[in-house]
Amino acid sequence: MIDQFQKRASLQPEAEKQAPSEAGREKPKQQPSHDQEAQAMTTTTHPASMTTEKRDQARRAQFTGTVTNVIRGAGDAFAIFHYTNTAGKLCAIAFYGKAIKPAFRYSFRSEELRTEHCNDWAGGVMRMQERTNERRAQRNQPHTLTVGDVLMSMWGYEQTNVDYYEVTARHGRTQVTLRPIAARREATGGMQGDCTPLPGKFTGEPIRCKVDGSSNTVRLSSFQRASKIEPLTEVDGLRVWPVDHWTAYA
Repeated sequence: MIDQFQKRASLQPEAEKQAPSEAGREKPKQQPSHDQEAQAMTTTTHPASMTTEKRDQARRAQFTGTVTNVIRGAGDAFAIFHYTNTAGKLCAIAFYGKAIKPAFRYSFRSEELRTEHCNDWAGGVMRMQERTNERRAQRNQPHTLTVGDVLMSMWGYEQTNVDYYEVTARHGRTQVTLRPIAARREATGGMQGDCTPLPGKFTGEPIRCKVDGSSNTVRLSSFQRASKIEPLTEVDGLRVWPVDHWTAYA
């Protein structure tokens, strides 16, 4: 029995193998690591919904030392903490946007190297942010789809599915209502053929969608996007559509 007790005692964490505390005094508890503190702060609250002070608290819990400078990008694009760690080394830790997980955490041999690296990284982040803002502005510009326009979506894996949609309503500058329409299909071989749209022959319920104004396209799902198709000509008030090719998979 004594041998078993001694074996169990040797497997205890270092925090528990302490001299007995004084009578009536609670035994000291092991303090959580900085990474554990940061994780605990974000288990119930998403970083994006935190205040700047709370995010900084969670970020600060991930390193030890004296903070000498904090650099922030416009619009919460990034945050960089310059600090000196407990060993006296010059360090920097950086975060994208409102993230809690670091983008990098390095030590440097000199202040010049730290400044150069942080400036290069921050410049790259701001250039990326500018490109993102430009693309967002292009997507949000007014579209030119009108009621009666036909959109085509070609998608599939190991086969080519072709679906057609008709614009039935516009909503402001960036949204439309689409309805799926039938197609005239003609087999041209084994499990393949040609098809053209049949506007006005609706086959499904209305779908309200946002239009990418830069390309007049609509994202229907994670794997499906529809774009406007133009008629080849018009004969006696009837539009003649280009032929699309479909395939099937057994």
